[in-house]
Amino acid sequence: ARYEGRLAALQALLGRGVAPPLQSIPDVVAGGAVGWLGGSFVASSWIEAMLLQFGAGLPMAYGRVAPPQLYEMLELHVYYRAIADRGLSIERRGESNLLAHVLRDLASGAGGASPQGGGASLYVGHDTNLDGLSALLGLGWPAAPPYPANTTVPGGMLRLTATAAGGATAVCASFLYTRFEDASGGMAEVDALFPTGKPCISLVQLTQLAAAVVDKRCVRLPAPSAS
Repeated sequence: ARYEGRLAALQALLGRGVAPPLQSIPDVVAGGAVGWLGGSFVASSWIEAMLLQFGAGLPMAYGRVAPPQLYEMLELHVYYRAIADRGLSIERRGESNLLAHVLRDLASGAGGASPQGGGASLYVGHDTNLDGLSALLGLGWPAAPPYPANTTVPGGMLRLTATAAGGATAVCASFLYTRFEDASGGMAEVDALFPTGKPCISLVQLTQLAAAVVDKRCVRLPAPSAS
């Protein structure tokens, strides 16, 4: 009932058009790049456009939507992406290569745990990559105020930091994002939680977690350099 209510509220904000109301357009599984079509897809597309408008400082939905309304409507977008883009079989094919590279960097010290003080690897991607990594690792950020849980916003990033201590390496996850309150680019940070319910696990645990989901047929790591 809450979902249908959100669809109806979004339709009311957008106004009446030639298409049927969002809440009356049935959702169907289809082939092609999208895969899941219907009212949920249309709503998600509208909300993503509003999110990009918000980030660019433009009026949202022809000036009909204010930030507090966007925050509420984002639940529709998160829901659609959870169904259409975070399926494990989909993400194993799409993001195994990225996860394998991330693990390699964390294990080699590029995630901050090298004896020389560590380094950093920066991967530039899309919300689909954030969704993919979080789906493969069971990660989630239950709160990212003012956004609802597990929102991927423009400029958002997932950070994995490796820290060596006592002969072991721990990996901690966090989600960074901007609220677009001004042009400073300042970012807020919240914990991203593993299936354990905690933001940190050992590198050994992370490697085991990844080994259970990475499809090696989709991995393309460079050959080790000659010593």
